[in-house]
Amino acid sequence: MVQSRFKREYHSEFGYQEYISWVKEDLKLGKMQAVRFLNVYDKFGVSPNLGLTDIAPSALYLLSAPSTPESAREEATVNLVILQKP
Repeated sequence: MVQSRFKREYHSEFGYQEYISWVKEDLKLGKMQAVRFLNVYDKFGVSPNLGLTDIAPSALYLLSAPSTPESAREEATVNLVILQKP
């Protein structure tokens, strides 16, 4: 999540095209990966209570995709919170 926040801040400061160029050139990742990072941060922000470190990155990418219904995101979040309770 920290990485997604850093990438969102870079995007906000330098703009979309510069962000995409930075991810491609400096991080050696593709445009789709750059967009996924932004989606994760936009949908989940910094939510330490969710324990997002327990979720596989691929699951986070799917849950944060624009095509994923909000109801699916909410259900996954509720299930994660339930699983984390002692």
